[in-house]
Amino acid sequence: MPPKSVAGFGLIELLVAVSIMVVVTTVVLANHGSFTSTSLLRTQAYDMALRIREAQQSAVNAQGSSGNFSTLLGVRWRSSVSNRYDIFSIPFFEDGPGVDLVPAQVSIFGTPGVLDDRFSILCVRRVTSGTPEACGSTTGVFIVFKRPNFDALFYDSNGNRTTNVESVIFTLGRVGDTFDSAAVGTTQRSVIITRSGQITVQ
Repeated sequence: MPPKSVAGFGLIELLVAVSIMVVVTTVVLANHGSFTSTSLLRTQAYDMALRIREAQQSAVNAQGSSGNFSTLLGVRWRSSVSNRYDIFSIPFFEDGPGVDLVPAQVSIFGTPGVLDDRFSILCVRRVTSGTPEACGSTTGVFIVFKRPNFDALFYDSNGNRTTNVESVIFTLGRVGDTFDSAAVGTTQRSVIITRSGQITVQ
């Protein structure tokens, strides 16, 4: 009577199969972590853009009694608080040539815009004549919206009007990272507010 054939995996075949599974699992988990971080960062950037857009809409559509439409809304950022920006209001403020904003008159409107603990605002740059300033050049910025236009009015950290600024760029990234213009759109995201009132995410 011929011997029965034994079916199954040998020890070497089993080790090879397990090794392949370990390598595949490691690659998948590594990519999943990167995807999750990138997705969360994009969400943070769009959330910031949406809140600024809401402030803009509220300012333009503001209604008051007795024809009083002087209350303005805007966004404030200070370098001393890297993971936060504030939506603020200023009552009875009339902008114009040579008219500056008084930071002490600003009052926070609603809840502060706080980023997830894993992310921060890495850099805020003002763009003049098509050229962004160097990262770290500004320590604060006020962006004001006023009816009836969607235009953005830019002020520096002291409340001085900066009429030559074309746009302001907020770049977000992971805590501990440094600003890298080549990383914008992947591991870093930018929220851009132009003088004409356009708000985009890059």
